[in-house]
Amino acid sequence: MADNAFADTAPVSSTEPYRHPKTVFAHLFFKTAAVLFYLFGAYFTTSFVVIFVMVTTLLSLDFWTVKNVTGRLLVGLRWWNKVGITDGASAICLRVPMIVPTQNIGHRHHSLFVSGKFI
Repeated sequence: MADNAFADTAPVSSTEPYRHPKTVFAHLFFKTAAVLFYLFGAYFTTSFVVIFVMVTTLLSLDFWTVKNVTGRLLVGLRWWNKVGITDGASAICLRVPMIVPTQNIGHRHHSLFVSGKFI
């Protein structure tokens, strides 16, 4: 039996709107804002420190958003931390579902997620 994170939602075709439009916006916003501020930040300020801090903050927000929100909602990524009972060793576990046509994740969401990583 396949583990489907979106069992309560219907498949999305390429002509329907996204299931999570705010998530799609957040997925693309922080990356685009960081690149644009890096390229055009000199028009707003002459301080390299301000540009560096803003770009680092935007990329940190992007990392958190992709790891905790957009990865989960758009393509079904899951991660958690396991701590061993006997030795206390910590291990980070990541579950990446296979994208198959029968799942409700949808090729459109997967394509947007992957292409958004290349911005």
